[in-house]
Amino acid sequence: MRPEHAISVSGQEVIAEVQKHILPIERNVFRTTAQVNTSQQQLDALWQEQGGYLGGRNASEWVSARESAVLLLDARMVFLAASQRLETRGLHRLKEYPNSDTQQNHHIVLQGLHQLKWHKTHTLDHLPANLVIA
Repeated sequence: MRPEHAISVSGQEVIAEVQKHILPIERNVFRTTAQVNTSQQQLDALWQEQGGYLGGRNASEWVSARESAVLLLDARMVFLAASQRLETRGLHRLKEYPNSDTQQNHHIVLQGLHQLKWHKTHTLDHLPANLVIA
């Protein structure tokens, strides 16, 4: 993400907004598909609205802007992956899907920056299913 506009938005403001989605335990651990989808939409909108404005007047502000961009991208990826795994596994819990699904024996591979994409890839047959993390 590179600043494209003259106006600069504080990296700390973006970080605070992202933290509203990733820090509360009721939003990030004990969640519903509706909460996942809402966070995903709001974080994608934040990326579109603020991404081109992140910058700074000095080195410290530029570092903060870069850190906030990475945190925002990571949060978007977390919620995209969560929206594609409709089961409970490890710390990923969905109220509508309280059990693990042995049919979901795959990784979710994410890529992109402005437009995130995902695809599933299956583990090698000789690896135990409990090693799969997504």
